[in-house]
Amino acid sequence: MSQHPLTPQQEQAFTAVQAFLTGDDDCFVLQGSAGTGKSTLISTLVAHLKELNKEIKLMAPTGRAARVLARITRHKVFTVHASIYQHADVESEDDDDLHYQFNLRHDCPENAVIVVDEASMIGNDTRVEYPQHAFLAFGSGQVLTDLMQYAGLLALLKSQVKIIFVGDSSQLPPFGESISTALSAPMLQQQFGLRCQSFQLTDVVRQAEHSPILKQAQFLRDAMISQQFRRLSWQPRQADFDVPPEAEAIRLKAEHPFSNTVILLAHSNRRVNELNEQVRAIIWQQAHAPLQINDILLVCCNHFKSNLMNGDMVKVITIEAEPEYKKITVPKRKNFSTQTVHLLFRKVQIRFRVSHDEAQTIDTLILESFLTGKRGNLLYEEQQALAYDFHRRMMEQKIDRKSPQYLDAMLNDPYMNVLQVKYGYALTCHKAQGGEWDTAIVDLEGKFFYKNEASYRWMYTAMTRARKRLWFIGTVPFTAMDWLD
Repeated sequence: MSQHPLTPQQEQAFTAVQAFLTGDDDCFVLQGSAGTGKSTLISTLVAHLKELNKEIKLMAPTGRAARVLARITRHKVFTVHASIYQHADVESEDDDDLHYQFNLRHDCPENAVIVVDEASMIGNDTRVEYPQHAFLAFGSGQVLTDLMQYAGLLALLKSQVKIIFVGDSSQLPPFGESISTALSAPMLQQQFGLRCQSFQLTDVVRQAEHSPILKQAQFLRDAMISQQFRRLSWQPRQADFDVPPEAEAIRLKAEHPFSNTVILLAHSNRRVNELNEQVRAIIWQQAHAPLQINDILLVCCNHFKSNLMNGDMVKVITIEAEPEYKKITVPKRKNFSTQTVHLLFRKVQIRFRVSHDEAQTIDTLILESFLTGKRGNLLYEEQQALAYDFHRRMMEQKIDRKSPQYLDAMLNDPYMNVLQVKYGYALTCHKAQGGEWDTAIVDLEGKFFYKNEASYRWMYTAMTRARKRLWFIGTVPFTAMDWLD
């Protein structure tokens, strides 16, 4: 069963979930702030479902969160995208508007129990990550709606599928949204007409109740609940909660570049790029060092050919000596003009973890011109250039866009499936959600910290990425006080 015995409140939550599983309701929302033992409860629940011989489908929004959940439950876990979408077809109105459609699966077992961890990250507007004219298109464009559709809960005759959403509503909502709908029973009822139950864990478990990090996190959470935002406080020079010089923090990360023990977190992609450069300058002993063997890279877009997901980390094993340069001229038929896009590719071999005790090595193509760029996603013009270049090559081979050969070629084309990566020593707070590190270094440079819910929620999410030690650098909006006494 679980690693630790359940607390009285966890027992209450478990009893509520058991009642839900045998009742008529459609979904269950299990909320809990950091340190309340959600992981222990999930582990217990999965063991219970196995004893009942229930069909279990475990999901998480990112590959990192999926691996954490797999380690906890010792059960297979897939990302939400990989679970509910499948390769479909190429669609277009004309050659200027090619896009690849992932359609919704229809293979969810009738009586399955779906458990979705880190549900605060599940948005319902993919246009933020995949804009209207992006090459990749997933289902309806609304992931949460598609998940309900996949489970058969939006049909006139509902399926017997049960969905359990687990997460921390104090963390950041999906990018571009103001609230985590998946962790709100009233909103699930209102938007989807579902019958929902909920339970909120509030008691910090014994193992974590003396943590200064969690005490500070609770302070932030209480402020969000009461809507009373005061100046933050801290106790200076504690071993696990400190504000060191920036150079000291950067060096700590540089001393642990290839492990999952230390991470740098920042507010913007611009600042993340700066921190990555500083760390790499120390590691490779030169400023603006080119890509190196053993460099750690962050996957920035789902890569279905390798099953790497947005937010995954990979390690560079080998690098082909010379990059490949493509100058792609894209015709704009609507206004009879052209646009030239310059792209730089590099063949590499990468290694990444597929489970707690298993790693995989693959050869792939990365977009090197994106590696050091300031943006977190490809420009529409760059996506369009990749699609047009592929289409032109297929036309030269006289392969029709509607043919099975065209789709097969697209699924296997190295340029269309190029891996979009950034250096992975520093992350934005959104990219870090679903992960934990022994030490989290939170950079506040350039972060205008206001006394409002958005700033407190960002700080809470960043702080709770730390398992043992939390450092802040930059202009820290803290006052040294004895509030922990």
